[in-house]
Amino acid sequence: MLKYGAFVDPVLQEATRARFAARGVDPERLDFSGHSTGDEYLAAFGELDLALDPSPCAGGTTSSEAVSQGVPLVTLRGPDFYGRLGVLRLEPLGLHSLVAESWDDYVDRALAVTADLRALDALRQSMRARFDGSILRDEAGFARRLEAAFRQMYAIWETGARYAA
Repeated sequence: MLKYGAFVDPVLQEATRARFAARGVDPERLDFSGHSTGDEYLAAFGELDLALDPSPCAGGTTSSEAVSQGVPLVTLRGPDFYGRLGVLRLEPLGLHSLVAESWDDYVDRALAVTADLRALDALRQSMRARFDGSILRDEAGFARRLEAAFRQMYAIWETGARYAA
């Protein structure tokens, strides 16, 4: 499933089918889905077995929503903050095995996780509990840590101290 508002364009669909076909993927396997919101958007995650985080910029909100909706995510660890957003979604869930270190590793991990459908189903069934039990859902703890950081910054500002470059 390729879900993006621009995929309603038949020219973009055909160009995308050709790119996939050039890499050995049957273009009939592609499902183009346009923009949606609310319940329809969330329901689309129920149709996925595995999400593939884009790169070099990770999916951000969409990848976070995939994980929170119970969909495993394969991501590529990038060289900067944006390239590591997917890692920040998976490591708190103990899913280091879904974090790739290279493009070849990314493909290998995606193929490996989909090779055993029972294991993939079990992983998918565990995702909501992993997410709900992680630091990603510790809203009160996050607020306390943010408040402490603000107090620390204010104390530094109040004393006139400056950060050394």
